[in-house]
Amino acid sequence: MNNNYKFKSNEVEDIISLVPMQEGMLFHYLKYPLSSQYFEQTCYILTGKVRVNILKMAWQYVIESNEMLRVVYRWNGLNRGVQVVLKKYDLPLVEYDVSNENQDEKQKIICNIEKKERENRVDILSQIIRVALCKLSENEYEMIVNTHHIIFDGWSNIIILKELIYAYNCFSMNIEPIRKRKNKYKELVKWYQKQDKQKQRLFWSDNLDGFIHRQVYPVVHNIPDDIRESEIEEKPAFLMPIDENLVDKMDKYTKEKGITYAVLFYSAWSILLYKYSGLKDLVFGTTVSGRSAKIKGIDDMVGLFINTIPLRIKINNNMPIQELLEHTKLMVLQREGYEFTSLADIKQFGEIHNSGNIFDTAVVIENYPVNNFFQEMDAQNRLVIDFHSSYYSTNLNLVLGVRMFGRMQLDLVYNTDLYNSKSVKKLADQYLYILDQLVAVSYTDNLTVEEINILNKDEKEKMISSINKSLDTLNSIEKVDFDEIF
Repeated sequence: MNNNYKFKSNEVEDIISLVPMQEGMLFHYLKYPLSSQYFEQTCYILTGKVRVNILKMAWQYVIESNEMLRVVYRWNGLNRGVQVVLKKYDLPLVEYDVSNENQDEKQKIICNIEKKERENRVDILSQIIRVALCKLSENEYEMIVNTHHIIFDGWSNIIILKELIYAYNCFSMNIEPIRKRKNKYKELVKWYQKQDKQKQRLFWSDNLDGFIHRQVYPVVHNIPDDIRESEIEEKPAFLMPIDENLVDKMDKYTKEKGITYAVLFYSAWSILLYKYSGLKDLVFGTTVSGRSAKIKGIDDMVGLFINTIPLRIKINNNMPIQELLEHTKLMVLQREGYEFTSLADIKQFGEIHNSGNIFDTAVVIENYPVNNFFQEMDAQNRLVIDFHSSYYSTNLNLVLGVRMFGRMQLDLVYNTDLYNSKSVKKLADQYLYILDQLVAVSYTDNLTVEEINILNKDEKEKMISSINKSLDTLNSIEKVDFDEIF
């Protein structure tokens, strides 16, 4: 299929416009055709009684139930791109069997399959989603799902998995799954078209008034990495679980202060950026769910609802932490009615004239409606799906993801020209150290931004020792007490 292919009328269910976030992604897709930007690969481990023929049926049920899994995109000869909803889409599903290999060889083969799937990126003209299924043993498979972010978001991913397991369970027991009636994604498109652009212009013009874009991202010199550079570039992401004691403290702290986790995470990120840049006027991206639009059943719809918009934080050394939290909370609340404005429009309304992004980093809080549904399987047909790994790339230098479902963890995606896994780990450690200081309830009320450290005691002593050794070598300057600096 190509961009000039003309569909027959009986092949098409609908043709709809794109929402602003999709238009931005299509722009990047066309401008950088060889880039992996917004390509997504998510790997799951399936355990239990895995019946491949049933799984294929379950996938087809999910595709038939969600029209956004049956779309292809067209733009040639059009003023704006459109998404063509097909009546039918046969999911490309390829099978591999590595169950007879030893563990080391098995892992090597699976890594090569994942890499091959990434290199064979999704073509949004014809193949919007595809699956690779790798048999690891009699009761264990790896399922590799390859998509482009233009069709759905992380929230939708959970809906898809729920429906997949529901359908698998039904088909396993020779029961026809009930098809849930849902609103169509075109309702979101219509909703966008009704929004008042003049109100959006006035808000963002005022919100970004006087802001001058400067590149702001934590600069950490790359630390020698044991991983080969080629491997780093293949998966520019870093995961770090958050200690459960810190999670407990954050939970208690947010409740006592009457703030959301988002306000806490944004405030900590602004401190990290400030400590590295020294800039008192910061803007970074934040991703909103987009599920607050007044559309019936929006929480059950599959599609791209999220939007990434700027959050402006003014910060200085003398600012009390309590004031920073209140300022962040206010900035988040003020923009709630304007979260649907496209980034291109925000840039125009705010008169940001640089050719790149408004911001260089973003914070994504992944708070999806996950529950114990995946474990609620009939014992005889039990199938458990566990998240294994993911790959996605972005045009930003650094994206901090915070996964709120399951065990809370950080998920950092980074520009490999600026960072490697060890330098990103250092940033993650510093961010968690900032969070730990913020939620130390006993003294936080009297704490200022200046008193927040990014180096813990061991790091500080190590750095001071290293600097003083250098000074000893030079033998020309007195030893310095750096305690006040850090």
